[in-house]
Amino acid sequence: MRSLKLRSSVFVLVIIFALIYGCSTFGTGSYYKDGYYITTINQSFNKVYSESLRLIKTGVTRDNSGNEYSLKVDKKLAGGGGVIVAESNTDNSDFIEVVIQEQSKDNTRIAVKHGSNGDTIGSSAFVTMIQDNLSKTSKKL
Repeated sequence: MRSLKLRSSVFVLVIIFALIYGCSTFGTGSYYKDGYYITTINQSFNKVYSESLRLIKTGVTRDNSGNEYSLKVDKKLAGGGGVIVAESNTDNSDFIEVVIQEQSKDNTRIAVKHGSNGDTIGSSAFVTMIQDNLSKTSKKL
């Protein structure tokens, strides 16, 4: 009986945590569309682009096998946009695609797709790492 009560309590806590985490993932203007997690970051295009590239190049972001991604596309576009694509060397369906578009001087729209099915946790975690690292950098200045 005690074991059943403990399991029920743990189950309820897991559900509550998932609900809280799920709700906190979506900030104002954040949404998923066609596998992309799309949001606006209150930083300049160059900072967001550079940090996205750094996370991939330094191996902070890894594929499902734990290996570093191989950078396939690193392209800044005319009009304040850019695309970064990195793929796993072992699984073609395991990739990260980052599309970045300047909205204004200090606002950048970012769309991240992690894997062919659009892994929601991986995509939102990538954006969170960018935001956290950029806010740490801003505080140091």
